Amino acid sequence: EHFNDSTVMIIHWNNLAEFYRANEKYQMALFAINRGSKYYKKNAKGFPALSPLMLKISIFNETNQLDSAARYLPIAEEAAIFYKGSQMLAKVYNEWGNYYERKKDFANALQNYLKTFDIRKSSNDKAEFPNAYANIARIYLKLNQTAKAITIAEEGIAFLQKNFTADYQTELNNVLADAYEKEGNFKQAHKNLKHAFDVYKDK
Repeated sequence: EHFNDSTVMIIHWNNLAEFYRANEKYQMALFAINRGSKYYKKNAKGFPALSPLMLKISIFNETNQLDSAARYLPIAEEAAIFYKGSQMLAKVYNEWGNYYERKKDFANALQNYLKTFDIRKSSNDKAEFPNAYANIARIYLKLNQTAKAITIAEEGIAFLQKNFTADYQTELNNVLADAYEKEGNFKQAHKNLKHAFDVYKDK
């Protein structure tokens, strides 16, 4: 497959940004994103390329640079709607959820995580279901809605077991353990903690 020079540079800087992020070298990752962004062609509306923008927002959330995340999230949301990219819009709402969760605004975090899940269910994006289940269950627990946390976490674990993946099973079992402990069901809480440990140990 033939790539032009701009495509090669975009791939190079994006890969470098992902590498730096994975190694928690966030300033270097942001530098790489900014360098790579100039190789994208601007569309007629002047919206920025979404992939590097979303990576930048994700880093801002991870590093608690929440003012910076809040500055770029509305731009990303508007651009995702303009591009009619449902999966990218799901990522935007997920980052909004992450942003609000870090601000301890759990009601708005839940609203955005639910929007994310609705989009992913409508497009049958099963690869992202585990993350959605974990986010929603965790927020219900933080809102002290333990019954809903248990329902979502158990639904998530059933999905994960059916699809032969251990991803997020540790987190979901920890949510269940905390929820059952709050309800005074210490036997079930202990059982879920054991499941969480067993999954983590076998990874």
